[in-house]
Order: sequence, then C-alpha cells, then structure tokens
Amino acid sequence: AVQRKTRIEALERSIEETETLISTLEAEIASPEISADYQLLSEKCEELEAAKNSLVEMMDEWAELCEE
Repeated sequence: AVQRKTRIEALERSIEETETLISTLEAEIASPEISADYQLLSEKCEELEAAKNSLVEMMDEWAELCEE
C-alpha cells in the first residue's frame, strides 16, 4: 500500500511537470521565431507529441492505481 501511494505521488508530480512542458512547448510553437523555422517547428511538434503521449500513459497508470 505504501509503495502504491509513493508511485501515485510520483506520477502526480510527473503529470504536473509534463503538463507544464506541454504548455511551454505549445507557447514556443505559437511564437513567430519558431513557427518561421520549419526544422525547429518540426522538432518542437515531435517533442509535444511525445509529451502528450507520455501524459496519457501516466494518467492511465494513475487512474488504475487509484482504483485499486
């Protein structure tokens, strides 16, 4: 039970950090400097997609742990 609680707390911190990262990346992608640079824009979009996928996985794991 303690291990599960510790994992839930770790997931909550990671989810919060990933949500912040997603917000930062979305703001960067919207900036004229990045949107004008196709290479950089492409890299930021890939980072954003990876962060969103990671967020979904963490939220799924968090939900499963909370149901136990």
